[in-house]
Amino acid sequence: MAEFPRTTVGGVSVSRMIIGTNWFLGYSHTSAAKDRFITSYQTAKNIADIITVFLDNGVDTLMGMTQPILQEAIQTAQDRTGRKVITIYTPSFNVLPGGPPESEPERMFDYCQKVGATFCFPHTSTTDLLIDRMHGIIRDIDKYTHMIRERGMIPGLSTHMPEAVTIADQTGADIETYVQIYNAIGFLMAVEVDWEMRVIQKAKKPVMTIKPMARPPFAAGWIGIFMEHHPRSGYGYGRHHYPGRSPRGDRPVVRFPGKTPAGQPASVDAQQKTAPKLKRLFHPPGGFFDKPPVAFFVGIRPAARVRSHHMVSQALVEAPGVLIDLGYV
Repeated sequence: MAEFPRTTVGGVSVSRMIIGTNWFLGYSHTSAAKDRFITSYQTAKNIADIITVFLDNGVDTLMGMTQPILQEAIQTAQDRTGRKVITIYTPSFNVLPGGPPESEPERMFDYCQKVGATFCFPHTSTTDLLIDRMHGIIRDIDKYTHMIRERGMIPGLSTHMPEAVTIADQTGADIETYVQIYNAIGFLMAVEVDWEMRVIQKAKKPVMTIKPMARPPFAAGWIGIFMEHHPRSGYGYGRHHYPGRSPRGDRPVVRFPGKTPAGQPASVDAQQKTAPKLKRLFHPPGGFFDKPPVAFFVGIRPAARVRSHHMVSQALVEAPGVLIDLGYV
Protein backbone atom coordinates (compact mmCIF):
# COMPACT_ATOMS: atom_id res chain seq x y z
CA MET A 1 0.00 0.00 0.00
CA ALA A 2 1.20 3.54 -0.77
CA GLU A 3 2.84 5.50 2.02
CA PHE A 4 0.43 7.68 3.96
CA PRO A 5 0.85 11.45 3.35
CA ARG A 6 3.45 13.14 5.54
CA THR A 7 4.48 16.58 6.69
CA THR A 8 7.17 18.10 8.90
CA VAL A 9 6.83 19.38 12.46
CA GLY A 10 9.87 20.70 14.27
CA GLY A 11 12.12 19.31 11.58
CA VAL A 12 10.74 15.77 11.99
CA SER A 13 8.77 13.97 9.28
CA VAL A 14 5.47 12.75 10.73
CA SER A 15 2.46 11.06 9.20
CA ARG A 16 -0.43 13.41 8.58
CA MET A 17 -2.48 11.11 10.74
CA ILE A 18 -1.51 10.56 14.37
CA ILE A 19 -2.58 7.57 16.43
CA GLY A 20 -4.50 8.79 19.46
CA THR A 21 -4.81 6.89 22.71
CA ASN A 22 -7.90 7.91 24.70
CA TRP A 23 -9.63 4.70 23.67
CA PHE A 24 -6.53 2.72 24.57
CA LEU A 25 -6.17 4.15 28.06
CA GLY A 26 -9.73 4.65 29.30
CA TYR A 27 -10.69 8.24 28.48
CA SER A 28 -14.07 8.07 26.77
CA HIS A 29 -15.25 11.63 27.53
CA THR A 30 -18.61 9.94 27.99
CA SER A 31 -19.06 8.18 31.33
CA ALA A 32 -17.20 6.38 34.09
CA ALA A 33 -18.83 3.14 32.96
CA LYS A 34 -17.45 3.50 29.45
CA ASP A 35 -14.03 4.39 30.84
CA ARG A 36 -14.08 1.15 32.82
CA PHE A 37 -15.20 -0.77 29.75
CA ILE A 38 -12.23 0.52 27.78
CA THR A 39 -9.70 -0.42 30.44
CA SER A 40 -11.29 -3.85 30.92
CA TYR A 41 -11.20 -4.58 27.19
CA GLN A 42 -7.95 -3.03 26.07
CA THR A 43 -4.92 -5.23 26.64
CA ALA A 44 -1.40 -4.62 25.41
CA LYS A 45 -2.09 -7.17 22.65
CA ASN A 46 -5.31 -5.47 21.53
CA ILE A 47 -3.60 -2.09 21.44
CA ALA A 48 -0.65 -3.55 19.56
CA ASP A 49 -3.04 -5.02 16.99
CA ILE A 50 -4.44 -1.56 16.29
CA ILE A 51 -1.04 0.15 16.15
CA THR A 52 0.17 -2.59 13.78
CA VAL A 53 -2.61 -1.77 11.31
CA PHE A 54 -1.62 1.88 11.41
CA LEU A 55 2.04 1.08 10.81
CA ASP A 56 1.15 -1.24 7.94
CA ASN A 57 -0.69 1.69 6.35
CA GLY A 58 2.10 4.22 6.80
CA VAL A 59 0.75 5.96 9.91
CA ASP A 60 3.70 5.93 12.32
CA THR A 61 3.07 8.85 14.68
CA LEU A 62 1.34 8.42 18.07
CA MET A 63 0.27 10.85 20.79
CA GLY A 64 -0.56 9.91 24.36
CA MET A 65 0.53 9.57 27.95
CA THR A 66 3.26 7.26 29.19
CA GLN A 67 1.37 4.32 30.71
CA PRO A 68 3.29 1.00 30.74
CA ILE A 69 0.55 -0.80 28.78
CA LEU A 70 1.07 1.65 25.93
CA GLN A 71 4.85 1.19 25.98
CA GLU A 72 4.42 -2.58 25.77
CA ALA A 73 1.96 -2.29 22.88
CA ILE A 74 4.21 0.08 20.94
CA GLN A 75 7.19 -2.23 21.32
CA THR A 76 5.15 -5.23 20.16
CA ALA A 77 3.88 -3.38 17.08
CA GLN A 78 7.39 -2.17 16.24
CA ASP A 79 8.75 -5.72 16.52
CA ARG A 80 6.02 -7.05 14.24
CA THR A 81 6.40 -4.44 11.52
CA GLY A 82 10.04 -3.40 11.76
CA ARG A 83 8.86 0.21 11.77
CA LYS A 84 9.55 2.76 14.52
CA VAL A 85 6.68 4.66 16.11
CA ILE A 86 7.27 8.41 16.39
CA THR A 87 5.94 9.25 19.84
CA ILE A 88 4.41 12.49 21.12
CA TYR A 89 4.07 12.22 24.90
CA THR A 90 1.98 14.60 27.00
CA PRO A 91 3.07 14.34 30.64
CA SER A 92 1.41 16.15 33.54
CA PHE A 93 3.71 17.43 36.30
CA ASN A 94 3.88 19.63 39.38
CA VAL A 95 3.83 23.36 38.72
CA LEU A 96 4.02 24.36 42.40
CA PRO A 97 6.29 23.13 45.22
CA GLY A 98 5.04 20.38 47.48
CA GLY A 99 3.56 18.02 44.91
CA PRO A 100 4.30 14.30 44.68
CA PRO A 101 8.06 13.79 44.17
CA GLU A 102 7.43 11.36 41.30
CA SER A 103 5.54 14.16 39.46
CA GLU A 104 8.33 16.71 39.48
CA PRO A 105 8.92 17.99 35.93
CA GLU A 106 12.51 16.73 35.82
CA ARG A 107 11.40 13.20 36.62
CA MET A 108 8.54 13.27 34.13
CA PHE A 109 10.77 14.57 31.34
CA ASP A 110 13.44 12.02 32.23
CA TYR A 111 10.88 9.25 31.86
CA CYS A 112 9.66 10.56 28.49
CA GLN A 113 13.27 10.58 27.32
CA LYS A 114 13.82 7.07 28.67
CA VAL A 115 10.88 5.63 26.72
CA GLY A 116 12.02 7.28 23.50
CA ALA A 117 9.75 10.31 23.06
CA THR A 118 10.44 12.38 19.97
CA PHE A 119 8.07 15.17 21.05
CA CYS A 120 7.16 16.19 24.60
CA PHE A 121 4.13 18.44 25.23
CA PRO A 122 3.10 19.45 28.76
CA HIS A 123 -0.42 18.05 29.11
CA THR A 124 -3.41 20.39 28.98
CA SER A 125 -3.98 19.80 32.70
CA THR A 126 -0.57 21.40 33.26
CA THR A 127 -0.32 23.86 30.38
CA ASP A 128 -3.66 25.52 31.02
CA LEU A 129 -2.71 26.22 34.66
CA LEU A 130 0.23 28.26 33.39
CA ILE A 131 -1.71 30.54 31.05
CA ASP A 132 -1.97 34.08 32.45
CA ARG A 133 -4.46 35.89 30.27
CA MET A 134 -4.20 39.12 32.25
CA HIS A 135 -0.49 39.54 31.54
CA GLY A 136 -0.42 37.65 28.23
CA ILE A 137 2.18 35.08 29.26
CA ILE A 138 2.52 31.33 29.76
CA ARG A 139 4.23 31.16 33.14
CA ASP A 140 7.56 29.29 33.31
CA ILE A 141 7.14 27.91 29.79
CA ASP A 142 10.74 28.77 28.85
CA LYS A 143 12.00 26.80 31.84
CA TYR A 144 10.03 23.72 30.83
CA THR A 145 10.84 23.90 27.12
CA HIS A 146 14.54 24.27 27.98
CA MET A 147 14.35 21.12 30.10
CA ILE A 148 12.66 19.29 27.22
CA ARG A 149 15.29 20.45 24.73
CA GLU A 150 18.09 19.43 27.11
CA ARG A 151 16.80 15.88 26.94
CA GLY A 152 16.79 15.81 23.15
CA MET A 153 13.01 16.08 22.71
CA ILE A 154 10.96 18.62 20.76
CA PRO A 155 8.64 20.84 22.82
CA GLY A 156 5.02 21.67 22.05
CA LEU A 157 1.88 22.55 24.00
CA SER A 158 -1.03 20.24 24.69
CA THR A 159 -3.79 22.71 25.52
CA HIS A 160 -7.53 23.17 25.26
CA MET A 161 -7.30 26.97 25.45
CA PRO A 162 -7.07 28.99 22.22
CA GLU A 163 -5.23 31.70 24.17
CA ALA A 164 -2.27 29.33 24.44
CA VAL A 165 -1.71 29.55 20.70
CA THR A 166 -1.92 33.32 20.46
CA ILE A 167 0.15 33.96 23.59
CA ALA A 168 2.83 31.46 22.55
CA ASP A 169 3.09 33.21 19.19
CA GLN A 170 3.09 36.72 20.65
CA THR A 171 5.77 35.91 23.23
CA GLY A 172 7.96 33.80 20.95
CA ALA A 173 7.73 30.73 23.18
CA ASP A 174 10.14 27.94 22.22
CA ILE A 175 7.55 25.47 21.01
CA GLU A 176 7.15 23.79 17.62
CA THR A 177 3.43 23.00 17.63
CA TYR A 178 0.27 23.20 19.71
CA VAL A 179 -2.84 21.08 20.26
CA GLN A 180 -6.35 22.51 19.89
CA ILE A 181 -9.88 21.10 20.01
CA TYR A 182 -11.79 21.62 16.76
CA ASN A 183 -15.03 19.98 15.60
CA ALA A 184 -18.35 20.82 13.96
CA ILE A 185 -20.51 20.74 17.11
CA GLY A 186 -18.15 22.58 19.46
CA PHE A 187 -17.62 19.53 21.68
CA LEU A 188 -15.35 20.53 24.61
CA MET A 189 -14.31 23.66 22.73
CA ALA A 190 -13.69 26.87 24.71
CA VAL A 191 -14.92 29.21 21.96
CA GLU A 192 -17.17 29.13 18.91
CA VAL A 193 -16.15 26.95 15.97
CA ASP A 194 -15.52 29.82 13.56
CA TRP A 195 -13.44 31.65 16.18
CA GLU A 196 -11.30 28.60 16.76
CA MET A 197 -10.89 28.20 13.01
CA ARG A 198 -9.44 31.70 12.79
CA VAL A 199 -7.07 31.01 15.68
CA ILE A 200 -5.77 27.95 13.85
CA GLN A 201 -5.48 29.71 10.51
CA LYS A 202 -3.45 32.55 12.04
CA ALA A 203 -1.13 30.30 14.08
CA LYS A 204 2.56 30.65 13.30
CA LYS A 205 3.33 26.97 13.95
CA PRO A 206 1.58 23.71 13.00
CA VAL A 207 -1.62 23.02 14.94
CA MET A 208 -2.73 19.51 15.90
CA THR A 209 -6.49 19.46 16.31
CA ILE A 210 -8.20 16.88 18.47
CA LYS A 211 -11.77 15.56 18.47
CA PRO A 212 -12.57 16.82 14.95
CA MET A 213 -15.12 14.04 14.41
CA ALA A 214 -17.08 14.76 17.61
CA ARG A 215 -20.74 14.57 16.68
CA PRO A 216 -24.25 13.92 17.96
CA PRO A 217 -24.69 10.24 18.87
CA PHE A 218 -27.00 9.61 15.91
CA ALA A 219 -24.55 10.89 13.32
CA ALA A 220 -22.25 8.59 11.36
CA GLY A 221 -22.51 5.55 13.58
CA TRP A 222 -19.99 3.73 11.40
CA ILE A 223 -17.12 5.76 12.80
CA GLY A 224 -16.54 3.53 15.81
CA ILE A 225 -16.58 -0.13 16.66
CA PHE A 226 -15.41 -1.81 19.84
CA MET A 227 -14.51 -5.43 19.17
CA GLU A 228 -12.21 -7.06 16.63
CA HIS A 229 -14.80 -9.71 15.81
CA HIS A 230 -17.40 -7.14 14.70
CA PRO A 231 -18.11 -6.96 10.96
CA ARG A 232 -15.49 -5.19 8.87
CA SER A 233 -17.88 -3.85 6.27
CA GLY A 234 -16.78 -0.32 7.08
CA TYR A 235 -13.68 -0.89 5.00
CA GLY A 236 -15.71 -0.78 1.81
CA TYR A 237 -17.58 2.28 3.02
CA GLY A 238 -14.36 4.14 3.68
CA ARG A 239 -12.90 3.09 0.34
CA HIS A 240 -15.74 4.62 -1.65
CA HIS A 241 -15.35 8.19 -0.44
CA TYR A 242 -14.69 10.91 -2.95
CA PRO A 243 -13.22 14.41 -2.61
CA GLY A 244 -15.05 17.62 -3.44
CA ARG A 245 -14.68 21.36 -3.17
CA SER A 246 -16.34 23.73 -0.76
CA PRO A 247 -18.63 26.46 -2.13
CA ARG A 248 -15.79 28.92 -1.59
CA GLY A 249 -13.69 26.88 -3.96
CA ASP A 250 -10.47 27.35 -2.01
CA ARG A 251 -10.81 24.82 0.78
CA PRO A 252 -11.22 21.11 0.18
CA VAL A 253 -13.97 19.14 1.84
CA VAL A 254 -14.72 15.42 1.82
CA ARG A 255 -18.00 13.94 0.75
CA PHE A 256 -18.96 10.39 1.62
CA PRO A 257 -21.07 8.61 -1.01
CA GLY A 258 -23.95 6.32 -0.30
CA LYS A 259 -23.61 2.61 -0.96
CA THR A 260 -25.85 -0.30 -1.71
CA PRO A 261 -26.51 -3.10 0.83
CA ALA A 262 -23.93 -5.17 -1.02
CA GLY A 263 -21.31 -2.56 -0.23
CA GLN A 264 -20.96 -1.25 -3.78
CA PRO A 265 -20.93 2.47 -4.57
CA ALA A 266 -24.41 3.90 -4.85
CA SER A 267 -25.67 5.64 -7.94
CA VAL A 268 -24.56 9.19 -8.69
CA ASP A 269 -28.03 10.43 -7.70
CA ALA A 270 -27.81 8.66 -4.35
CA GLN A 271 -24.33 9.99 -3.73
CA GLN A 272 -25.42 13.53 -4.46
CA LYS A 273 -28.27 13.20 -1.97
CA THR A 274 -26.11 11.63 0.76
CA ALA A 275 -22.95 13.67 0.50
CA PRO A 276 -24.24 17.12 1.53
CA LYS A 277 -25.84 15.68 4.70
CA LEU A 278 -22.65 13.98 5.79
CA LYS A 279 -20.58 17.01 4.86
CA ARG A 280 -22.68 19.21 7.14
CA LEU A 281 -22.25 16.77 10.03
CA PHE A 282 -18.50 16.43 9.71
CA HIS A 283 -17.25 19.79 8.51
CA PRO A 284 -17.50 23.09 10.40
CA PRO A 285 -18.24 26.33 8.53
CA GLY A 286 -15.44 27.28 6.17
CA GLY A 287 -14.21 23.76 5.51
CA PHE A 288 -10.59 22.83 6.11
CA PHE A 289 -7.68 25.16 6.48
CA ASP A 290 -5.58 26.93 3.90
CA LYS A 291 -2.54 27.02 6.15
CA PRO A 292 -0.52 23.79 6.47
CA PRO A 293 0.21 21.78 8.40
CA VAL A 294 -2.71 20.88 10.63
CA ALA A 295 -3.04 17.60 12.53
CA PHE A 296 -6.42 15.94 12.95
CA PHE A 297 -7.28 13.33 15.55
CA VAL A 298 -10.06 11.16 14.12
CA GLY A 299 -12.08 9.00 16.51
CA ILE A 300 -11.89 5.28 15.85
CA ARG A 301 -11.75 2.09 17.87
CA PRO A 302 -10.07 -1.32 17.57
CA ALA A 303 -8.28 -2.89 14.65
CA ALA A 304 -11.49 -4.18 13.06
CA ARG A 305 -12.20 -0.72 11.65
CA VAL A 306 -8.79 0.90 11.42
CA ARG A 307 -8.45 0.01 7.74
CA SER A 308 -11.76 1.70 6.98
CA HIS A 309 -10.69 4.90 8.68
CA HIS A 310 -7.37 4.81 6.90
CA MET A 311 -9.24 5.08 3.61
CA VAL A 312 -11.44 7.91 4.88
CA SER A 313 -8.40 9.72 6.17
CA GLN A 314 -6.68 9.50 2.80
CA ALA A 315 -9.42 11.82 1.57
CA LEU A 316 -9.20 14.13 4.55
CA VAL A 317 -5.51 14.78 3.99
CA GLU A 318 -5.76 15.71 0.33
CA ALA A 319 -5.38 19.33 1.41
CA PRO A 320 -1.65 20.15 1.43
CA GLY A 321 -0.06 19.90 4.84
CA VAL A 322 -3.00 18.51 6.78
CA LEU A 323 -2.13 15.93 9.42
CA ILE A 324 -4.72 13.51 10.69
CA ASP A 325 -4.39 11.76 13.99
CA LEU A 326 -6.52 8.69 14.42
CA GLY A 327 -6.99 9.73 17.97
CA TYR A 328 -10.05 8.81 19.90
CA VAL A 329 -13.06 11.04 20.43
